[in-house]
Amino acid sequence: MNHDIDAVISSMQDEFIDFLRGLLRIPSVAEPPNGEEGASQHYLADKLQSLGLDVDLFQPDEVPNITEHPLWNPAPKDYTDRPNAVSVWKG
Repeated sequence: MNHDIDAVISSMQDEFIDFLRGLLRIPSVAEPPNGEEGASQHYLADKLQSLGLDVDLFQPDEVPNITEHPLWNPAPKDYTDRPNAVSVWKG
């Protein structure tokens, strides 16, 4: 079975490299309280959707009750156009 996985990975190597090159070309530095992660998250979300995964893009401060979570960092941050991309592969 591992040989099947190896064969698929080998056959898609160029596609993987092209995707990663594209992702690495996008500025995505987080410099609190701001950052420029938005474009990279949208790029990732587009790729995941093209693979048939359900994708949710949201800003961290939009999560209900997140500010009450004990690990929430209360330092001021601007999450405008800095979404997180989360995906689910149902099956």
